[in-house]
Amino acid sequence: MGSAYASRSQVRNRGIQRIQQLTFGELVSSLELCDPDASVVFTFGLTPAIRPGEPFLHNYMGIHDQAAIGYTDEHELPTVQHVIDALKPLESRSIFNERGDLLLINQDTPMWAARSDNDTTAIVGVTEDTEWNTVFLQTWAMPTSDD
Repeated sequence: MGSAYASRSQVRNRGIQRIQQLTFGELVSSLELCDPDASVVFTFGLTPAIRPGEPFLHNYMGIHDQAAIGYTDEHELPTVQHVIDALKPLESRSIFNERGDLLLINQDTPMWAARSDNDTTAIVGVTEDTEWNTVFLQTWAMPTSDD
């Protein structure tokens, strides 16, 4: 199990050297610049799995200082304000996610889009499309091998 963790960390570190991944603080700040009534969607087309009163952040690949927002194929998109309201109370807190894993959150926590421990999709930006009243969480899927 230790070697799998090292392998995952190595994949993450190789990818981060090539991209600028958003932190928790950068994600919240970027969203605060957008229309609060705009819908939010990931650039790969799925919806952030943020539901009122339900845990929605989990630790990324079991790493306790990296957070992942889950995603779903449901068609009800959260608004920017909904996402901000869900994220802001979590800053500078330690929480337990739905699986009972400890997650440490602060301004510098790297942010991911992940539905399982096999996802390697970093959140790298926020883009607002005013014509469609939509905010896209830009993502980048990191390579999982040395090829």
